Amino acid sequence: MAASKVLITGATGFIGAHLVALLLRERFKVAATFRGKSPVATARLPATADIEWVEASNAPRWTLENAPQTVVHLATEYGKSSPPSACIASNVLFPMSLLEAACRAGCGLFLNTDSFFGKPCFAYPHMRAYIWSKADFARWGRAHASTSSTRFLTLRLE
Repeated sequence: MAASKVLITGATGFIGAHLVALLLRERFKVAATFRGKSPVATARLPATADIEWVEASNAPRWTLENAPQTVVHLATEYGKSSPPSACIASNVLFPMSLLEAACRAGCGLFLNTDSFFGKPCFAYPHMRAYIWSKADFARWGRAHASTSSTRFLTLRLE
């Protein structure tokens, strides 16, 4: 049986790096997105790790061409020093284009992530762009995936 293919956004982050390491140990084929500079220079993974790196802007096309069984969306923009449009681009538009491609490619599972900031008790004014954009994608994602065979789940990481 062929190893399952998993595409991970946010693989160079703390949680993403640990997930990638686990999946590699379990013999999954892992592809990971990166933005801008070389992912190997910033990754919390050994340079020798057997990962297929995919520039984030090419991730939807890669997904259509490679049909991963699972997409794990960990990448996020918190908006600490960026405008709301950056949060919308990173937290809504990018994952939506990836989900659309995943649905067309017959991906079995699209796993979205949120954080404890998504709870109503954390309605911090300085985090509105992050909180609202994550909630918007969760709504759009559920709606879009409901028209396909792809399961869409959002996990709140705490």
